[in-house]
Amino acid sequence: MKILNSVKVNLIVWLNCILLMHSSYVWSAKLEATVDRTRVVEGDSLVLSLVATENNQGNPDVSVLQQDFEVLNQSHSTRMTITNGSAETSSEWQITLIPKRTGRLTIPSISVGNAVSDPILLQVLPANQANKIGTYKPMLLEVDTNIDKPYVQAQVIYTVRILSKVNIRQAELTEPKADNAIIERLGTDTNYQTERDGYTYQVTERRYAIFPQRSGKLTIDAPVLTATIPDSNRQRLLLKDPFFSIPFGDPFADLNSRQIQTRGQDVTLDVQPQPINGGTPWLPATNIQLTETWSQDPPQFKVGEPITRTLIITAQGLSAAQIPDFTPSLPPGIKSYPDKTQSENQVKDSNIVATKILKQALVPAKSGSMTLPEVQLAWWNTQTNQPQIALVPARTIQILSLPISEPLSTNNLTPVAPPTLTQTPQNKLIQPTLSTSVTTNNPVTINYWMWLASLLGSAWILTLILWWRDRYRHRTFSHATKVVSIDLSRAKAAIKYQCLANNPRAAKAALLDWGKVKWSNQPPTGLNELALRFNSMSANTVLQQIDQHLYSNQTNATWDGANAWSVLAPLLKSNATTLIKEKPLPDLYPILSSN
Repeated sequence: MKILNSVKVNLIVWLNCILLMHSSYVWSAKLEATVDRTRVVEGDSLVLSLVATENNQGNPDVSVLQQDFEVLNQSHSTRMTITNGSAETSSEWQITLIPKRTGRLTIPSISVGNAVSDPILLQVLPANQANKIGTYKPMLLEVDTNIDKPYVQAQVIYTVRILSKVNIRQAELTEPKADNAIIERLGTDTNYQTERDGYTYQVTERRYAIFPQRSGKLTIDAPVLTATIPDSNRQRLLLKDPFFSIPFGDPFADLNSRQIQTRGQDVTLDVQPQPINGGTPWLPATNIQLTETWSQDPPQFKVGEPITRTLIITAQGLSAAQIPDFTPSLPPGIKSYPDKTQSENQVKDSNIVATKILKQALVPAKSGSMTLPEVQLAWWNTQTNQPQIALVPARTIQILSLPISEPLSTNNLTPVAPPTLTQTPQNKLIQPTLSTSVTTNNPVTINYWMWLASLLGSAWILTLILWWRDRYRHRTFSHATKVVSIDLSRAKAAIKYQCLANNPRAAKAALLDWGKVKWSNQPPTGLNELALRFNSMSANTVLQQIDQHLYSNQTNATWDGANAWSVLAPLLKSNATTLIKEKPLPDLYPILSSN
């Protein structure tokens, strides 16, 4: 019995020792969680610090944070502290978080090994309540538009501003996004200073031109800015040493900084449809001008001689792809040979300025007085909300005939006797002596007649030389083969634009232009041949729908350009640039050329 009691006592002692060791291990396993601030603004980030004692091993499980937070960055460091000859080692993790929503959030308990941290409560304020925090934000991201209710396909200026009170490093800004809209960046960034709530900020401004392709609500997803900024709460005492006050920068810049992320506010536009009196084609712009120039100033018109007419369309707030190609009407008796259209987009005063140049060689076929009709281009003024017309006024021209020499009159010529031949004693002939004369009302010698004929002949030859030189120079200028560099990405962008604009005719032309670039040696001549190149049943169906829409008798049929683009986009590779040659215009005088 005593032996049994002794065994029970020893067992109890051992159990107590084990419990004491385990409780000591658990007590020594600490995990302390802190944040640099408990009140943040929507889109701002914060830093969560986890410090574990030496008895903990492993890494924190951050998956519990992903429900309410986005984990941007995570770093780990180990430090040793010596107190009264006793060394203590601890591990520290720095985790950068950005809240996914506003309101009251909780950072849940996080475990590292056997240790578990306490939860932390946060308050996330909306962006428009940032002033409630009481201190300035080191970095802001603002967005705005110049108009809230634009017309469909009209230009919207979208501005992004990065305001910084501190030096930022490793900054990355995403692009704004919007469905059913074309977005183009305008020029380069600008820098200046401004004030917000009494603080001076350095501003970097970037602008975009957005063209909505459908009426209704359009939401523009704001860009996101990620950057590294200095953190005064994480300054190291080592930096206070005068040794580090050397002009070589901060050797611990990465340790004394933190990564933050901020996001602008989304913008929703109310896109207005085209007005009933908007005109066809629909051209919403702030200004459109139509001017005319000639290869001769002033122009001189002669039968059979070509002269080049140039129409220049300049549009503000409009893309060059939106300006249509057209051929001005001409009166009977004038032949027209259009040249290749030239298009260009430029950025002026933070606006897109499109230029389209239309050239045509005019060749009068008969002389007399003719009138060139006026050229009109209807457009919609987005500033006054009124239709307007850009025009070149009508012009009355006088067409001259080519100079033709008059035939010489022979009514007054008198017959002359033939010359006599004189024979020498050696029976050899000597050259006859011309002793004849021509009798007219005003007697002249034969030498004058020969001189006049030579002069007229020389003048005619000189006229032919000048005429051919002018014709050759004009054809060289207007119709010579040109090598044009076309980027596949631009051709693809034109296809996307016309598809989203629901313009099947322009989409077909853009597809064939893309085919000319892709297969410059043997370009496809039609959509059927292009479908064979794609070798895709879905693409074949889409291309057939385009032709059916263009050539069917169903005037009320609709074409889904957005669906066509979704099918064609993966097939259009824009990873190469090639050169194509434009064919010269047909000869102005094929009969003369054949001779």
